[in-house]
Amino acid sequence: ELLDEALSDAQNSLNLEKQAEIMHNMGMLLLKEGKNEEALELFEQSNSIAVKKDIHPITGISLLGLAETFYSLNNLELSEQYLLKCQEISYKINDRLTIADSYKIESLIKKSQGNFDLAESLLLASIQINKEFSNRSNLAESYLQLGQLYIETKNRNAKKYLSLALDHFRGCKNSIQAEKIQKLLDTSN
Repeated sequence: ELLDEALSDAQNSLNLEKQAEIMHNMGMLLLKEGKNEEALELFEQSNSIAVKKDIHPITGISLLGLAETFYSLNNLELSEQYLLKCQEISYKINDRLTIADSYKIESLIKKSQGNFDLAESLLLASIQINKEFSNRSNLAESYLQLGQLYIETKNRNAKKYLSLALDHFRGCKNSIQAEKIQKLLDTSN
């Protein structure tokens, strides 16, 4: 209901940049809820507006949203295509936080392809950028992904990164993620 109201407000807004940004944010919420098709539609609309109006930062994040959605739909080829476009724009405008986020998605793709070393390097780069910007939420996500990668590869540092993720998610007041990580830590003993 709130999402519908926000979308209606966005569509009625004369500020197209705000409209594209709201559509992107709503797409992220839907993606987190597993509503991939609905998220895809909003990311496409956001991207369409951003490209038409030459709004590079929103073009970058909407492409990232598309990449993440296609990853969730197990379409690695399309995910990679959108990711490369996102990175090209983000490098051009020096949007380092979007670059850091893109590394997390790229890491998931590389992990799916069995390239664990590159997946690890991408996550370490994402962590470094997020530390520079004190981006606690994205840092928590990167730590979590690295911890999960290390569990899968039987790296002894898995617990360290899961614990860092837990601390950061607690610091962001994200109790749902914190509980999931705590359970993961409890079962990895």
